[in-house]
Amino acid sequence: MRSLIAAALSLGLIGASAAAVIEARKRYLMIRVSGPSMEPTLHDGAHVVARRIGPQVSVGRGDIVVVRRLGDHDGTTVKRVTALPGETPAEASAPVPSGHLWLVGDGTSSYDSRHAGPVPRNDVLARVEVKP
Repeated sequence: MRSLIAAALSLGLIGASAAAVIEARKRYLMIRVSGPSMEPTLHDGAHVVARRIGPQVSVGRGDIVVVRRLGDHDGTTVKRVTALPGETPAEASAPVPSGHLWLVGDGTSSYDSRHAGPVPRNDVLARVEVKP
């Protein structure tokens, strides 16, 4: 009888653990940084945990975000938000339009808003929460 109860409890814990993992995967992404564009903050090959963007997740100046595409470059990339809608970035002559963000890499060799222009807010997938 005790072994039956122990087995039931174990299955319950496994089920609860599996449910927690599934819920975490809905809310978070594990991203591997590729390239030097975010150095020295994030190095090539570093892994970060990013919270998926939703109604309760805001994005502000200084945040590091994961973007679906940047200009004509497809594929996810990681950049820092340096200007919000209505603000004029130092590298631009016009304010960031509504519904867009100005994203810049921390490194000197970064393809970012200085080349591609403002990025639609809807292209932001997640905000980096945990970094090395």
